[in-house]
Amino acid sequence: MKLNLTQHGFPGKLIVIEGQDGSGKTTIERRIVTNFASRGIEMLVTQQPSVWFRTSDRVLATLFGDGDGDIIADEAVALFALADRLDHQRKLLEPHLARGAIVLCNRYVYALFSYYMAMQTVDLTWLGKVASHVLRPDLAILLNANAMTLVDRVIQKDGRNTNYYDQNEKIVHRIMDGYLELAQANDIHVVDTSGDEDASFQLCDRLVELALSSRES
Repeated sequence: MKLNLTQHGFPGKLIVIEGQDGSGKTTIERRIVTNFASRGIEMLVTQQPSVWFRTSDRVLATLFGDGDGDIIADEAVALFALADRLDHQRKLLEPHLARGAIVLCNRYVYALFSYYMAMQTVDLTWLGKVASHVLRPDLAILLNANAMTLVDRVIQKDGRNTNYYDQNEKIVHRIMDGYLELAQANDIHVVDTSGDEDASFQLCDRLVELALSSRES
């Protein structure tokens, strides 16, 4: 699925690290930030969705069966998730990019689409039209591993909870299929994180370096 996102035109750089829980996003992100900081290159680190979305009682009830919030329609959750991202874009991404900052975002709009590509409960053409206001990143990296590996890592970190879709191997497999389809259609670089962490990091680090070098030229 091709997403028609908006080219931002700011002097800064927007770098996105995507992937399902357990793919190593936070680990890779920290190593990239530390490595570039040692060379005098500072990055603003942020994430999507925001705490506002993550802690909503309605979102938790609808997606995970947690708490006593009202369960709402999938279209409403999708719009809520997109609104959260657009608010984050307007309040944080755009001002910092306008000042020339390098912004590193843990998860982005691709996570939203990969989820609903897997669940097939929302009209993606309709959602894609609304998402056209989202900024196109200068670099997007998808961290990829097989579903069994991802689920095992999540359980080791968080403990077993059968309500969580990130612990359901079939759903995770479908989500990763959606991610890979998005990667092919939207120029997202895929990096395998099922094996050696150093090798995965070095590839991601090189991709970021190349993206930043275009900023300087």
